Amino acid sequence: MDINRTVKFEPDYYNIEQLNRVVLNEQKEKYEQEINQLQKVHDEQIHKLCSELEKSSLLIHKYKLELDSMRLSVNLKEKQLKIKNKESSIQDLQRKNIELISENNKLKNELTVITTKHQILFNEMQDARQYVLNMIAGLD
Repeated sequence: MDINRTVKFEPDYYNIEQLNRVVLNEQKEKYEQEINQLQKVHDEQIHKLCSELEKSSLLIHKYKLELDSMRLSVNLKEKQLKIKNKESSIQDLQRKNIELISENNKLKNELTVITTKHQILFNEMQDARQYVLNMIAGLD
């Protein structure tokens, strides 16, 4: 003779709370891992951006030095021309003046190119700076 028993369990508040805690802890761990991964990616992006900003800054400094060198060269040539003008005849003055104008135009063209590069790098740095500020503001 077999006897079958049916046992009815009432939900136990403690078991439900424990199950909820386990599920919540698992979700919390998952979210924390996701946050850590996103933070790592964010830190890498910030590092790359800072490296690019540093490279841009170095290039701007290099172009500024080149520009200053060109200005000094132009000033030196102008001074040399003034000294030679005192010692030269009118024809020599005219010939050297033409050379100086030509050299000056060449340097002005180079200056324009460098100034354009400088402006582009400056704009890129501004854009990058704004991007970093937006990213930082987005973290809050």
